[in-house]
Amino acid sequence: MKFLLADDHVLVREGLRDFLLNSFKGSKVVETGSLDETLRCLTKPAEPFDLVLLDLLMPGMTGHKSIKHVCASSGNIPVAILSGTDTSPKNLQAVFDNGASGFFPKSMTGSSLKQAIKHVLSGEKFIPPQILFSPAPPKAKSSAQFPLSNREVEVLNLLVEGLTNREIAERLGIAEPTIKMHVKNLFRKIGVSNRTQAVTKFPEGFE
Repeated sequence: MKFLLADDHVLVREGLRDFLLNSFKGSKVVETGSLDETLRCLTKPAEPFDLVLLDLLMPGMTGHKSIKHVCASSGNIPVAILSGTDTSPKNLQAVFDNGASGFFPKSMTGSSLKQAIKHVLSGEKFIPPQILFSPAPPKAKSSAQFPLSNREVEVLNLLVEGLTNREIAERLGIAEPTIKMHVKNLFRKIGVSNRTQAVTKFPEGFE
């Protein structure tokens, strides 16, 4: 497994590099400290990367346009944002709208970060639901406004907890393709197109 770690703070980079090497045995970490350097590494790498970890505030970064540029340059390689700044729902949605596959606050614990990375590497998008809880809106109240089945409510609440489709299937004891069908149906019913929008809309779940 090969990571591209893009952050201009050397101490942060060193800590994350050691964490990645210890958490993912046999992995390699390439480090960069600016947007230009990161883009150069993504152009014809000696071997493909599995994940890009991108700091929002390093030199050359100009907000969401830079995220879009990196994601476009990375091809099919997922890009996860490292940040400790603006975690508002509006900013988070913009991060994902511009192609990111994950948002990792720098305040995350090591165990949480490891699980988040695995989540993104599995092809899912990751955002910690808890960063959307301030202020916490009330749970959606009932099926009058959003006519979800009992199973769809269960799936939505587990999405909010950050579980992947496979983990939801294991939790509920049903097949993963069935979970995918429920996810598709509930997205249509609540008027969203992805799990990030679903978590933003119902950060505390559905009663």
